[in-house]
Amino acid sequence: MYSELQLLLFDFCRMHQIVYKEIAHIEEGLTRFTQENKRKLTLSSTPYLSEEEYYKELQKTRILDSIIAQDQENKHVIGFIDQMCVVGLWALAEQFLGKIYRTYIAVKNSVDANTVSSPYKWDDFKKQYYERIGVDLSTCDGFQDANKCRLVNNAIKHNPIVGQKLEGFPDFAPHKGKKLMEVPLDMQCYLNGVNNFLGSLMEKVEAQLDSSNA
Repeated sequence: MYSELQLLLFDFCRMHQIVYKEIAHIEEGLTRFTQENKRKLTLSSTPYLSEEEYYKELQKTRILDSIIAQDQENKHVIGFIDQMCVVGLWALAEQFLGKIYRTYIAVKNSVDANTVSSPYKWDDFKKQYYERIGVDLSTCDGFQDANKCRLVNNAIKHNPIVGQKLEGFPDFAPHKGKKLMEVPLDMQCYLNGVNNFLGSLMEKVEAQLDSSNA
């Protein structure tokens, strides 16, 4: 199961990197164009312009506006892909929370895992199902970062601002009340958190099975 998780996380990383590389390529082109045409794009400080000069300045302004618009679009794409990766990461975490639990029950009771039901809500996983089999999710490695990923996911899906549940984290505190699209997201933190959390959970559940079979 852990190898399956690693393959899926690798796919997430590849998707994220592809978008970032494409945006970096576009930004390199913009930077190169701006540097090569710096003198040509410098707006005149002359207060009175001839008609020909006016249209040249107008053309410069339009080019500069296009560059600014492209830069803003790049930032929006980066913000969007980061948010979609957070949502995807937590969806993956929820899938494996259910899969790990169902596998435990299936092995313990010698039944088909597909016949075992599992919850979909975090509180049910944490306070009932895993607690019932002797596993405290909050003691798993990476829990804090995985939980942060969960809370960011919830904010993205329901109210994408830095609200009360996020402002308690040091990296979000300075951005209180801001739109999440305007706040940098620590994707490495969330990726490592979900990976470590699920890996640790698998180990704890396996240990529970070993102890019950001893």
